[in-house]
Formats: sequence, C-alpha cells, structure tokens
Amino acid sequence: MSTFAKDLTQKIRLNPMFWSDLECIWSKGISSLITGMQSNADNNSDGIANALSRQIRSASIFAKSSMEKDRVLAQNMAVYASLATNEVIPKQAALDILSELGNHPGHEKLSSVVNIGTENFNSFLRNDLLRKLNTVEISNQDFALTDFQFRLWEELPKNNVTAISAPTSAGKSFVVLEHLYRSILSADTINAVFIAPTRALLAEVYGKMSARLEKEESHIRISTIPTIDSDATRKQLFILTQERLQTLLSVWDGAFDLVITDEAQAIGDGSRGMILQDCLETVKSRNDKAKFLFLAPGAVGFENFNDILDVATIKVEDTQLTPVVQNRIIVKSSSNNENALELSLLAEKKSIFLGKRESERGFANTKTRLAAVALDLGSDGGSLVYGTGAADAEKKAGQIASDIDKEKENLKELSDFIKKHVHKRYSLASYVMKGVGFHYGKMPSLLREAIEKSFKSKDLDFLVCTTTLFQGVNLPARNVFIDTPTRGRGDALDPASLWNFAGRAGRLGLDIVGNVFLVDYDEWEEKPLTERESFSISPSFKKSFN
Repeated sequence: MSTFAKDLTQKIRLNPMFWSDLECIWSKGISSLITGMQSNADNNSDGIANALSRQIRSASIFAKSSMEKDRVLAQNMAVYASLATNEVIPKQAALDILSELGNHPGHEKLSSVVNIGTENFNSFLRNDLLRKLNTVEISNQDFALTDFQFRLWEELPKNNVTAISAPTSAGKSFVVLEHLYRSILSADTINAVFIAPTRALLAEVYGKMSARLEKEESHIRISTIPTIDSDATRKQLFILTQERLQTLLSVWDGAFDLVITDEAQAIGDGSRGMILQDCLETVKSRNDKAKFLFLAPGAVGFENFNDILDVATIKVEDTQLTPVVQNRIIVKSSSNNENALELSLLAEKKSIFLGKRESERGFANTKTRLAAVALDLGSDGGSLVYGTGAADAEKKAGQIASDIDKEKENLKELSDFIKKHVHKRYSLASYVMKGVGFHYGKMPSLLREAIEKSFKSKDLDFLVCTTTLFQGVNLPARNVFIDTPTRGRGDALDPASLWNFAGRAGRLGLDIVGNVFLVDYDEWEEKPLTERESFSISPSFKKSFN
C-alpha cells in the first residue's frame, strides 16, 4: 500500500489544483490562530468547502506513503484543515490522519482544540487501538508515544552503538532519559555517563534523573562533578561536560558501561570537539563492550564515529516528522499602513500570502520592529526572541518591557533576588516584573537557571536569548521571533544551528502548532530557513589533521 500511495502522491503533487487548494486551506487554518488576522481566503466560502474536501482526501493518501516528506505534508494538511472549518466530519477525518501517522500526542492535543464532541464508533475503535499499540508505562502512568518514539523505545536496548537524529520537538530526549533510567535500574552494577555541552543542560538532566532514581533505589550515586566516591556504590551516573569527563578519566581508571552524548555535532567544535573525541576513545579502550548513544537535532555523517569507536556500523534512527506542526511565517510591515503587518507562510514550493493584521502599534521603525512584532503576535503561549549578543538581548528585552504597563506580582521575588545578588539597578530586575527576561552565556548560573525556570512555568512571557540557548537546555515556546541570520557584529550563523533554534517553536504535548516568525525575511542577504539544513558530524581533530 505504501508504494502505491507513494506513486499516487507524486501524481497529486503534479496537479496545480492540489497546490491551489493547499494555499486556500493553509491560509484559512493558520489565520484562525492569529487574533485579528484578515485571512486571504475569507472571501471564498464555497471554494473553501470544496478545497477542504479534496485536501482531506489527499492528506489520507499522503499519510500512507513510505516517503517521510509526504507524511510531513499529510500532517500539515490535516492540522490546517481541522482549523479551517467548523464542520465535524473533516475535523474527525483530520484526527484520524494524525492517528494513522502515529502522532498520538498531537491527536490528543488537537482533539481538545477542535472539540468535535464524541468520536464516531469506527474512529474511536481504530484510534484507540493505534494508541494502545504505542502505549508504554512510565512511573506507573501510561504514555502514548509517537511512532518514532516507540521505535526508539524498542530499539535502544538492542544496539551497542546508536545515533538519533531528530528535530528539537520530536521528543527524543524524553525516550533517551527513560532508556538511561531503565538501564541503570535493571543492571546489577553499572557506570554510566551523560555528556552534555553546557552546564545548564547538566543541571536539567541531573534534576530529572535524580528525581526518578532516588525514589526507586538509594544505592545509586549521581554526580555532576568529576570526583571519585571513596564508598563507591554498585551504580554510578555521571552527568558531565566533555571537559569534566576528561578530568574524571585522568584521575580514575574505571570503565563505563553506557555513554550518552547529547548534541553530538559538538565533535566538530574546535578544541572542545577534540576533548570529546579523546574521552570517547579512552572510554572505548577501557571497555570494548561499552554501549554508546549519540543525539543530534538533525544531523548527517554519524559514520565518522565508526573510526573513533572502532566499530563497523552505527545504527541510525532518524526522522523529520515532529508531533508539532511548525509554521515559518514571514512578517513585514505593510507598505501603505505603518500600523499593519503582512504575513506569508514559507511553504514547500513558495511563500503563501496569509493576510494582514492591523494593530494600534506602529511597525515602521526598523530598530524596534522585532520587539513590536513580538508584542503584537507573541503575547500568548511563551515567546523566544533572538538577540545577536548580550548587549542586543538586553536592549530588545528593554524595548519589549517598555511597552507593557501591567506588572506581575508573582515575579517580585525573582526581581528582589536579582537586585540583592546581582545589582540593585540591574535592568533585568525591572524587566521581569513585566514578564520579560533576557538570557546569555555569561550570566551567573543561579540567575540563568531562575530565568529558565520562570519561563518554563509561564511566569515570563518573553525571553530574549542569544546563541547560548540554541543547544542544550530544553526550553521550547509557542513562538520564536528572528530578524537576522547573523550573530555578534554580523558574522553569519550556522544554518543548522538556526534551524535548531527555530525548532523550539511548539511544545510537545502542549501545542499542536508552533510559529517561527521571520521578521523582514525578504530583506535578509542569506535565507537559511528556506530549505532545512542538517548538522554535519565532522570531527574537528580530523579536520585539523587533514
């Protein structure tokens, strides 16, 4: 069936009416999520009804294709179709397609959004069966995983060396940490290490693993510091940067049984990449049977680890299908109305004009436009705003905060903490009272963690961040705002890193749609977000040696 569906999707793609329907339904669906949006499709109700029927039928075919790009398109068509109508039948059909794709978290969230009432019997029976086939028990609770997550759940215990390539919102970290948890709990003795590139990620992983493991068994040592315990337990878990792991290996001659490397593309990060490679080679030399697991947010070239670990093959699990539909929306100021924005969706073949949104706020000033757009389009659901450096992040946070009148009393404790422990006139203290924060690498660790915690708990509505948030700590949002593909004084950003940041739009289990707003994208000299870019796994030692 999948081969037949694959051939049929190619024929559908060649039909101009398919793309015309797609523009109509997507414009209507996305516009329904943006308050005050004047959709470009609103004036053709009869055409929308016919286009909707054809789109649903096409999506059901695309969902059966063996090609992942077809399945991604099927999910997008289903979600947008469900948002473009008030009719129950197409909404139910869209939900059925998400189940067919194995997106059970998305199905559950979309069900609550479109509110069709009681499912018809056939759909209920089919969807419930598919959900149960992907359900696993974690902490005495049932979780319905996506098809990709369930595949990882079953395959990870079987392989000695595995690499996982998936977008930020695909839910790979959730499964990997559960795999680590199960591996430690089921072993009689084990030494495991989770390698992370940043201290912020160390703290996050430590918090999750200690909360799980300490409830189950007291004889497990968990540490983020490269020190040896004189009363060594049968089970040890180290959560370390590559520098800390190198220090540990230099003072301890023990062996690791399980090694998990997050952000594995860091093997190409100059001297830090060389340190990581040295650690991996040392670990392998001490235990030839050690298991290795590599994670990257969309990467190619994992075979470069073959020589490092002296293995013949690496099992690669990859996907580009995420449970959250991510819109890349081009935003520009209207040429004839400084109080209006024109929005277009950056789609597979071209940009689709969505419509206009008028506001009391002005957008003519290019120096404050990003802040104005974020305030106008990102007030709901948590928004990450890109700043090119520490000074730029502070400035943009100030621009956003200056246009917010109401203060949040529940953030007064954080504000007082900043005044007391950083400086009484530190601008962040006043910004957080408005629900606005900024985040960069050289901030004190306690402060940075407090800011991250406040954003996760939805106390902070806006967080202006630099490239330090592009990898590592899990900090997704409903909206991401970007107005330049550069950093610092104009240096170009790595396209794959920018895709990684954009991938934080949409929170698994909380959102069915995430928005990446690209401000003045048509004027960017380089347009790295038009075609998806993957990280290239390329060891820095090999590059330097050559």
